[in-house]
Amino acid sequence: VTPSAILAKSDADFLVQKMAARKVQTIVSAAHTWEEKDYGQLDWFSLPEEAVREQLESMQGVSRWTSDMILLYTLEHPDICPLDDFRFKKY
Repeated sequence: VTPSAILAKSDADFLVQKMAARKVQTIVSAAHTWEEKDYGQLDWFSLPEEAVREQLESMQGVSRWTSDMILLYTLEHPDICPLDDFRFKKY
């Protein structure tokens, strides 16, 4: 999935997938930001953690938890501890 493919979709396309309106707004906003800031050209794997967080969290709807999940599972930073995770907040 690319930002341009997301931006080419209509509201009806998202409704078929039964996505919440807020989630659609976040995804479309992220796609706009990705294209506007040319994030596809960044070498995300070589960026320091705080630089990744700063870039990701500048997008509407992207929180610390989301950036931690991307750092941990996509960019494979082994030393991330998502303290904003619901399971941690429970205790």
